[in-house]
Amino acid sequence: MTSFSLASASMRVKGGEQAENWLYSSYAQDAMLIAEKPQTLREDVQGRIRLRGRIGSVVQTVEIPFVSRTSLVQTSLDDAWALSADSLQFQLNNENEKTATVSLAITNNAPYPLLINRDDSSPAVTVAPASLSLQSGDSADLQVTASIAGVTAESCMDLDAEGLNGVLSLYASFQGVKSKKIVPIQVQLVETSPCLPDNGYSVSFPVDASFALLPGYRSKQNYDGSTTLQPFGEGDELMLVQTGASFSGSTLSVPQQSPVLFPPQWVAQIQPNGWQLMLPMQVTLYMTDELNPARQADGSVTVELYDGTLTLKPGASVAGRTVIVPAGDPIIFQPTQCNTVYSALPQVARELKAPVEMVFYPPTGSSIASDDKLKCQATQSSYLPAQAASFLQANTIIQLPDGRRIGFTSEAQLQKLADGSVSRVNIPAQAGVMVPAEFAYQSSESADAVTAVFPMPVQLVYSTDVAAPIHGNGVYSIRFSEEAAVQFTFDPAPAKVSGKQVVTIPAYSPITFLSGASAMEIEDPSVYSRCQQYFTPDDTVQIVLPAGALTKKEAGQTVVIMPDCTAASKVRITRLDEYELYESPASKKIAFSSATFVSGTMDGREPKTLRVPKNAKISFYTCEKADDDLKAATLTLPMLATVLLPEGGAWKSETSIEFSRPAAIKINYGSKSFDTGKAKKVEFDPSNIDDYQRPAKNAKDKTGTSAANTVRLPENSRVSFVPVCDSAARSLEIKADASYLKVVVTSDDKTEPREPTPANPISITLTNDHSAGYNKFLVDLCLINVGSKTVDLKSVAVKPTSIGKNAGLINAALLTDADHFYFTEATGSTDVRGPMTKTLAPDNQCNPYHIEVVVPASVKNAYTGCLTVDKKITVLGEITFATDYENKAGTRTVPVQLVIDPTAVACASGGTGKTANDDVVRVSFDPRDFYAGDGRVQFTFKGLGAKHYRFLSITNNRDEEMQLEITGSEALHCEYASGDGSASGREAKTGDTLAPGWAEVLRCYPLAKTGAYKMIFYGSKTGRANPFTKTVSVKVYEPDPTLAEYYQDTPLGKINCPDAASCLPLPVAETTQGSTASMAAVAPAKSDAATT
Repeated sequence: MTSFSLASASMRVKGGEQAENWLYSSYAQDAMLIAEKPQTLREDVQGRIRLRGRIGSVVQTVEIPFVSRTSLVQTSLDDAWALSADSLQFQLNNENEKTATVSLAITNNAPYPLLINRDDSSPAVTVAPASLSLQSGDSADLQVTASIAGVTAESCMDLDAEGLNGVLSLYASFQGVKSKKIVPIQVQLVETSPCLPDNGYSVSFPVDASFALLPGYRSKQNYDGSTTLQPFGEGDELMLVQTGASFSGSTLSVPQQSPVLFPPQWVAQIQPNGWQLMLPMQVTLYMTDELNPARQADGSVTVELYDGTLTLKPGASVAGRTVIVPAGDPIIFQPTQCNTVYSALPQVARELKAPVEMVFYPPTGSSIASDDKLKCQATQSSYLPAQAASFLQANTIIQLPDGRRIGFTSEAQLQKLADGSVSRVNIPAQAGVMVPAEFAYQSSESADAVTAVFPMPVQLVYSTDVAAPIHGNGVYSIRFSEEAAVQFTFDPAPAKVSGKQVVTIPAYSPITFLSGASAMEIEDPSVYSRCQQYFTPDDTVQIVLPAGALTKKEAGQTVVIMPDCTAASKVRITRLDEYELYESPASKKIAFSSATFVSGTMDGREPKTLRVPKNAKISFYTCEKADDDLKAATLTLPMLATVLLPEGGAWKSETSIEFSRPAAIKINYGSKSFDTGKAKKVEFDPSNIDDYQRPAKNAKDKTGTSAANTVRLPENSRVSFVPVCDSAARSLEIKADASYLKVVVTSDDKTEPREPTPANPISITLTNDHSAGYNKFLVDLCLINVGSKTVDLKSVAVKPTSIGKNAGLINAALLTDADHFYFTEATGSTDVRGPMTKTLAPDNQCNPYHIEVVVPASVKNAYTGCLTVDKKITVLGEITFATDYENKAGTRTVPVQLVIDPTAVACASGGTGKTANDDVVRVSFDPRDFYAGDGRVQFTFKGLGAKHYRFLSITNNRDEEMQLEITGSEALHCEYASGDGSASGREAKTGDTLAPGWAEVLRCYPLAKTGAYKMIFYGSKTGRANPFTKTVSVKVYEPDPTLAEYYQDTPLGKINCPDAASCLPLPVAETTQGSTASMAAVAPAKSDAATT
């Protein structure tokens, strides 16, 4: 796992001189820095450096032995990749949210690319993409989709989310090293619509009725109080009854006018106002005193009702005022003339009731569509829908020019023109208007919000006592009463006309009518605090809501709206045994991610009790205009507790402390820790003042931290504080976190002891001093057990909180093993290295702990030791200490900041790791072939062919791979030399690469008498924008034929030149294939062959 290289592959040393070379050792490129489990690998290497020296044809070889010892710390792959969530929850419903998708972010903090695969066990879940490839430091999202659209069930009676839960298994791997993480998946099926028969028909019996159910029938309670029945216990035949229906054994009783939804196969005929049923079960009808069943001549039985006739076939039996209809016999209802009026009303319609007077201005040509001669005596006890009765009695219907119709009650006042067309309709407040469904639709987020779009101008007329419109969140709102409001997408600009306020709504301009909780929520924006507060219980809890609070469903949450910002709007959160855990600040609005009603109903104004499961988030939209008593939150502490306060507070009384600026507060008890955010004032209400401990003022502990910031409270004490919200975060979360470990930094980049915070984290700055190995960077901590029992430190983990390509540096610098994270223990007068983890006694004392920081290999030159980055890099992360307190797991997480600064200290090797271009890629040659005044190289040969050769060495000292491009190979042929300098037969050519830190020796001989051999190097990172080029001029002398025997080869050595000018490089042009540049002939030097 260790590799070795020399700084220079070849050297030239003059007689009597000496030269230095360097042997570098480093982790081999295939040495793995990760493993399936953390471990340290060790390797002892014995080797030899073989030097081969040549003087002329004399060669000498010397071997120098060396020994190397390597320790490679392999971190666990489990710690090298992270998920954005530990579990996934989905809330689906069987109407409009059958599918939901969440993103699960995966971050690769490993120094290698990771392949991510997955497997899931939930039949309702799909994951895309199927796999990911993440480079080091990168993050990517998996789209996890839960759907019940494809879940098969014989009917909605069988639809259940129980079998949809499962786990998402994720696998990360690199070169055979694997890691698995499991993410539990919970699918919650929230029904927003009852279980209905497909294409069913709703029929309201005009009298009380009971149905004899068959043995084995099944029933299912729907969320809205209705009940769905499966009469035969299986199959697709379902019927639905509303609240008010009752069961007694196998008998179902339904009161009159309570709608029953039947499957289509049981309905033989249905008209707008009449129907014929054939039910597969016995039905008993109970007549009121004024109704008399009459047997007809053909044996049938008829009952005359208010606005229709009920007809039963001869099989029906009559006993007094009770009529029994056998299974399969038809039950027929025939209406009176009301059906004519009913058919004139909009058939797919919605009734609107405005909280104020409305004035409609119908388009020109609108006319009366009803027949005044028809009088319908429909009543609330009729077979007709209850909301239609008042419209049928009024028989006032307007037809617009496009054929659509609007129905009014008798309270509406119509104005007609001379031609009989309608020009204006005045509708009093709370008087109904029956409009086509396309005129009005219900909000998908809230049941008490209806948006209307009228194809005509409409005016709203109301009292001058109503406050001006409220502008917020992009809309204007007018609140007419506690439970009635209207919202506009434009400024309504009310005008005062005849002692009233009037808002004119242009045609086709949407307005939204709000009622109930949605209307109560409308307030001046200044009523709400600028930020929310959250409380997350670590156990199932209950909350009692006061009378007058309204609730609604909104975006999958249960939302509570308080009537005002008084003491009644402070809610108590209790355990199921009614032990109070938390009292909230006064809040106008509270939202629960999950909640069920224990008492009370969604729509009522009576007091309600909600049950909230463990870890469900509770959001408080607190009141801004309130005194400190109303804004205060209170925690009740069920056992002995400590409160950690920052320094600088002023004690106003024995139990009250104030701070000049918002200060962070921590409360610990048992295995739990509450981070309550920041507050300016804290008040303590100890259950027993004798057990209450507040240390003396200005006391210091051995770490240098003020001891006056620790308060001890007996069990059942209370802590009250007014939370101050961070202006940037706009939120404050109060959540239990199991930990009894206090962490104090005593030495890092800064000098003052402190508890790390996001604003003042553990600070680490690495410079060239640390990179070159001259100094180690040590972080000194005090780990303090602030509990009353022992705390076991189980493990330490590091993860980045920054994102991007440098995030992985935090794990590379902070290696979580016993060599880099450890306690120190006193032995005599010296401190020695101790274990990475141990048990801490409950003595509130400092346990010295050290972190040795490593310069990541990815930012360090393996040869020079210099940092290779150009500018300062800052990475944020977290160190998490996992603890065990009385067999309960906990964590203490502290923030850390890593800075890599190449500019703070100059590199001792004279460079910064990235040296000048010509120093990084080197082409070496015999200095006597180099002409100092020109910078070019000229290789001079005594003849053509392989016997005449010279050597080039190329070295890549860059931290990137270099690619070679060659031109002029027709003038010079270069091969990679073997270890003994002989030709290898492997030609140097365009496309060859040179790894970082690698060197090669080229053996070159001439092919042409003159030419230019050019070598261009391009970096794999820097590309063609930053090349390195070296050109070699080629010159071959033509020997005197009489001296040919002396010129059989070109020995290495100095050319004997009569003068300097004779050896200047020739001004040759670069050659192309098939052509040779012209040159001036130069006479060969005449000298003794032995010295030439």
